[in-house]
This record gives sequence, structure tokens and C-alpha cells, in this order.
Amino acid sequence: KNCTQCLPGKYSEKLAAINIDTCIECEAGKFNENYGANSINFCKDCSTGSFSLASSSSCTLCQPGKYSATMGSTSCKNCLEGRYSKFEGGILCMECSENSINNELKTDCICSIGSFNLNKSDLDCQKCTENFICDKTGLTIETLPLKNHYWRESIQTTDVYKCRNHLACKGGTIKNDTNDLCFEGHYGPICDICKEGWSKDDGYCVKCPENNSRTLSFTIIIPIICLLI
Repeated sequence: KNCTQCLPGKYSEKLAAINIDTCIECEAGKFNENYGANSINFCKDCSTGSFSLASSSSCTLCQPGKYSATMGSTSCKNCLEGRYSKFEGGILCMECSENSINNELKTDCICSIGSFNLNKSDLDCQKCTENFICDKTGLTIETLPLKNHYWRESIQTTDVYKCRNHLACKGGTIKNDTNDLCFEGHYGPICDICKEGWSKDDGYCVKCPENNSRTLSFTIIIPIICLLI
């Protein structure tokens, strides 16, 4: 009573067809969203920024990090080194700015070794000064690690101060506050203040000895008692 229509992604130009094998697949790079297509002309090219496999009813957008610059693409290409594509449906890859490289997925750029990102909202890679350790990619002003013997007052500044004593400032990164840059027993600006129970000795903080007055009192009393006996 009824004829069976070819599914989307296929077409048939044969009259009085008796089986589904007469429905022909649209080739890769094309698509057909219609049921019962009766001509190859229903198979249309995928637009730039997308691709398709054979027998597709729609095209798939290129994922971030990939692109397609031509119509009728059967796959998307990976961005080349030093380039990135941030959004779906990319038709080309953008070039990373100075002092930066693409990330692993090529979806964005990060600062290269020897530089750091100065800007929170955008990428602004600046060369590191000699007081910082910039031996890995993707560093920001907040994650900059200081060399030993240096201190800075916040994660938002690149101004650094040399500590008065090399046993006070250990460098590294600020995670909680600037005291993270201090060796044990030190805190405050340029790690120059001793914590409670510590005291200055030749410019750096040493732990005070425990109170042994009770022990001393016993050592004195016991010999006196023995003499009296």
C-alpha cells in the first residue's frame, strides 16, 4: 500500500525499486536531511568549518583545536604548531602572540618558557626577570615562583625585594599569603620578623630552647638533701 522512503543521508533515482539497496549513500563531505530524496542533487556539500562521513543527514562542526577551510570536507585538520582554534566550527587557526605557544589541545595559547601572563582577562606574555624561576609553560603573575633569597608583597606584583639574610627567604610561590615565602620561624615583610618562640641570631631566627628551670631546680635540691642526710 505504501512505498518506503529512503532515509536521510541517502537518495534513489530508480523507479519501481523493490528493495532498500537502491537507496544510495551521499558521499563523505556531503549531507541530506530529507526523507525520500530522489536525486543526487539532494546531497549538499558541508560548509567550511564542518565535515561529514558517508550517508550523513547533517554535518559535524570541527572541534576546538581543528579547522576546515574548504566546503565538502570529509574531516577537520589539526591546527599547526604555534596556532590555535578556540571555538567549534573553525575555518582557520589563529597565530599565537609573542612569547606564547599553543596548549596541548591547540584550543588556546599559553605563555612559553621564560615568560608569564601579566593579564588575567587576556593573554599578555612578558619576559621573566632574573629573580623568578620561569622553567615551565603556562605561568601567570599569580603562580610565578621566586628564587631563593627573594620576597614580594603579593601575587599581583613583580616587584621583588632581596632578603637581609639568605636563611630567612626560601622563595617559591605564594599560596596562602607572603609568609609562604619564608623559612620556618620567620614571617612578615621580607621574612624579617621572628615567630613566637624564636629569636634573632646574627640576622636570622632560631628556635628558643625549652624552659628547663624545673629540671634545674630538682638537680639542685637533690644534692642538698643528700648532704643533709
